[in-house]
Amino acid sequence: RSSARAASENVTRQGGGRPFCLPGARARARSATHPRVSPQLPEPLSAVCGQVERRRPAPAAALSGAMEAACGMAGVCDAKAPPRPVFLENPDGSLMQGVPVGYKEHTPPGTPRFSSLGPEMPMSPAVLKTLARHEIVFLALLFMQFLSECTFETIYAQFAEDAIFELSLMYSGLSVEVLRFVYWSAAAAECLYSGAYIGLGVVAVFRGQPRLYQRFATVALAGTLGQLPLAYLNRFNLLIFLLRFISYAYARFQANLLLGLQAFFIDPLMP
Repeated sequence: RSSARAASENVTRQGGGRPFCLPGARARARSATHPRVSPQLPEPLSAVCGQVERRRPAPAAALSGAMEAACGMAGVCDAKAPPRPVFLENPDGSLMQGVPVGYKEHTPPGTPRFSSLGPEMPMSPAVLKTLARHEIVFLALLFMQFLSECTFETIYAQFAEDAIFELSLMYSGLSVEVLRFVYWSAAAAECLYSGAYIGLGVVAVFRGQPRLYQRFATVALAGTLGQLPLAYLNRFNLLIFLLRFISYAYARFQANLLLGLQAFFIDPLMP
């Protein structure tokens, strides 16, 4: 009996001061309570093993008891409430999640992805309002150019003979028929260019694509520079020159603005 007491005290010291029972001793202690096993353990060792069995509950039972206590304090566990996980804090500061039976994690929402710039993008109303204002201003600029070019082309057609006569005085080496052909060819080219120019600008506004604005800017720059040779035919118009240059700058601004919005709102990893 004294040797058993010394062995139990030695096991207690090795366990850091807490009662501890070896697996073999625990098995012998359990077999001592079985009616068909005859060996009996010493009384102190049996008492130590009994204390260990009573002080160390099963992990599932402990977790269930902690969950019930937490739910009771929060007042959320009732028959109708869905099962919820419980988070427990260990003495070292780490967290442990207790999941009840039948609990399933909810699927997280997917990241919104957009393939093109349009009204379905998650833009704020202020951004959409700003874009709409720029588009209205751009359309007003195109409409002003359309009216200006129609007006000036009508004037050029009404006073075509006077203009050809002045050209014949300037270029006396050329016949009147050649000058007339060159004059009306320039007028036809201006009409065709103006139609393509205005049409491309309207399409760029309604489609809202940066590449269309870039194409319009290229066409506007070509038309702006194309006004310079018309000075030799007395067809240079300073107002048309300035309006086309302003349209070129505005189209570049719109294209850069839309490219910036696409880079901000669209996932760059998308194909």
